[in-house]
Amino acid sequence: DPNREKDEAAQGDPNAERSFETYHGFIGEAHNLANMNGVPAIHFDIHGYASHKDLWVELGYLIDNDDLDSNNLRSSSSSIRALAGRVPDSFEEILRGGASLGGLFQEAGYKTVPSPRYPGPGSGKYGKYYRGGYTTRRWGSKDGGQIDCIQIEFPPVPRKGYAEHGPKIGAILAEFVNEHYFPHMLCASPVGAC
Repeated sequence: DPNREKDEAAQGDPNAERSFETYHGFIGEAHNLANMNGVPAIHFDIHGYASHKDLWVELGYLIDNDDLDSNNLRSSSSSIRALAGRVPDSFEEILRGGASLGGLFQEAGYKTVPSPRYPGPGSGKYGKYYRGGYTTRRWGSKDGGQIDCIQIEFPPVPRKGYAEHGPKIGAILAEFVNEHYFPHMLCASPVGAC
């Protein structure tokens, strides 16, 4: 699993190490292209899970469960630090307000954390939540730069019903990108939709 430190991910296997390096190498190339263009960018690290019983879409910004639940929110320790420094909205609004990624998923009918309705994992019945892993730490803007990263964990239903959910999820991500990353410069929607 390349969403871990290399030693843990590859466990000393040369083929697994090569896969790890290839995976992160492609990400590095994409980031280099974005940096060369001098514009802010977003990297979505998309995963699926089956073990959390709340069955919500989980958006990982490197913020601990307890911090989300107690409103101890600091953009400086998040994977979207660059976005938070670029827009006039409060960090809480960016993270779980109506126009946040969680707000957009919620508006489209997906139970999501964090979002306006589920601001933290404690607002669910079971309280489980993936905060973001190695890829989000390595490639997000927590330590600087203009490229943010959000880990998205999908429960089984949207993954199994990809013909129905794929276009909806794509539209949500495009709306978020168009609003926060390339307003009036680029359209991340199908041709003619902007």
